[in-house]
Amino acid sequence: ACHNWGPGKDAQGWHKDYPLGGNMRYHRTRTLLLFYYPQQVSPAMGPTAIQPGTQYYMESRPDLPGLNLHVDAGTVVLTHYEVWHQATANTSDRTRFMLKFLYTRTEEPRGPTWDHTTPHWSPQAHQLFPHRNLWQHMWHWYRGGTDDIVYAAGAPSPQEIASLKSPDLLERRCAAEDLGLYGPEAQSAATELAAALTDPDEVVRLNAAYALGSGVADGVPLLLEGLKNEAAEKWKANLQRGDFTNPSQLDLTFGLAAAGGAAAPGLSAALDHSDWYVRAAAVAALGCMGLNADSASSAMTVALADPNEWVARNAAQALGNITTQDGNTAGALADTLTDTRPVTAWSLGKDPLRENAASALAKLGDLPDTLIGPLQQAQTEDSEYLRFWAQTALARQGR
Repeated sequence: ACHNWGPGKDAQGWHKDYPLGGNMRYHRTRTLLLFYYPQQVSPAMGPTAIQPGTQYYMESRPDLPGLNLHVDAGTVVLTHYEVWHQATANTSDRTRFMLKFLYTRTEEPRGPTWDHTTPHWSPQAHQLFPHRNLWQHMWHWYRGGTDDIVYAAGAPSPQEIASLKSPDLLERRCAAEDLGLYGPEAQSAATELAAALTDPDEVVRLNAAYALGSGVADGVPLLLEGLKNEAAEKWKANLQRGDFTNPSQLDLTFGLAAAGGAAAPGLSAALDHSDWYVRAAAVAALGCMGLNADSASSAMTVALADPNEWVARNAAQALGNITTQDGNTAGALADTLTDTRPVTAWSLGKDPLRENAASALAKLGDLPDTLIGPLQQAQTEDSEYLRFWAQTALARQGR
């Protein structure tokens, strides 16, 4: 996309770009946003401003500093797709141009892909972003989950646990962060962490979710029960946000993803729940988890035919992150390419269920020859995203 920001333009508000097709937004870096500036951008030309570190938040944080990108011609800036950003006021007499590109992973990390010698993350405390446990889970994912996370020795003190209920916001944020660094030893704080999952502050909620997903004995059951409650409470508000948010965009999906394979059986069982929003949330959490959810791939494949469109759409997106075929997955995704059930056009996608199915097929790697025909047919569809993903899937087959 080409963005031109003319003279006299006022600053935008802080925002995220729309989620493609109304899909789940992930903490894990599965989509990159690239800004390319073909001209020198001065501070007066309304440069793009980004808020580094805000990719984990669904709620705007105007209290956090922005970084203005006044750059030389030819500069390329890579960011997490979910980072909050804005165009600043253009007080010059020149139009500022920017080209935007998207990059999407076709496979999950299976090991470090950079020159790397230290297997364990050594996070430093950060006053603006108290997320050391979240960061070490991100580091663990980037490394393919090949080593256990090293947590702090000992158990949390009663004072640390009590701080979760402090009237001071920063103290609550840091308490939830610190408890997560104890890993399984935070079991003594499990009840208090579960209560913090409904804290009015997003940072506290996320830190509590990651803490419970860090090997706490009661963590997975508490997160599963909390996910059902959060889904019931938030699905409608998510759809009414006005920014194409997925109904299953929930804090607790990230804690369950951090828990890894230990959470997969419970999430798989939740795919049989009577309420569609619980089924949609469960399969969304499995997709957030990625490779560790491979034991649930059969249940996720069945979910492609769920009568609720959001369950089916989330299942198709999730299967693209699992990339483990159970023998039926690829065929079921190919069948979904011709699914004619009505779906809500949501965000940039015209046909989001079929687009997600084509995207998942592109990420599965080697496909049976019997799927070449359906993919070639998909290249003739109206949806540009469906055509693109079908073309990508065929290209990966050497077609």
